Amino acid sequence: DDLTEDFPFTSSGTEWRGVSDRVMGGISNGFIKRETDLQGKKANVLTGHVSLKNNGGFIQMVTDLALDPSKSISVDASEYDGIELEVLCRHEPREFNIHLRTPGTLTQASYR
Repeated sequence: DDLTEDFPFTSSGTEWRGVSDRVMGGISNGFIKRETDLQGKKANVLTGHVSLKNNGGFIQMVTDLALDPSKSISVDASEYDGIELEVLCRHEPREFNIHLRTPGTLTQASYR
């Protein structure tokens, strides 16, 4: 996503959305918004409180990477060498995961 569309929409027409451990009984909460950072760049910002109570412990911002979501919810990345992300983490601990999934997998690959 090049962040050119109005939030929560991506440049390919999908939407950014927030997910928390509440989907499985946790009590964490969070929200996402688009801001302009200190260097004048647009950024999606995830803010919230993560609680380990009730077997919880996560908040996420998610989107599908489809180039044309009316045709497919995935993207053919075979011509690409990798993925580039810029991450600014303002709180300790500075840990996060990136989850990727392909149409051929049931679970996502997790990168820390």
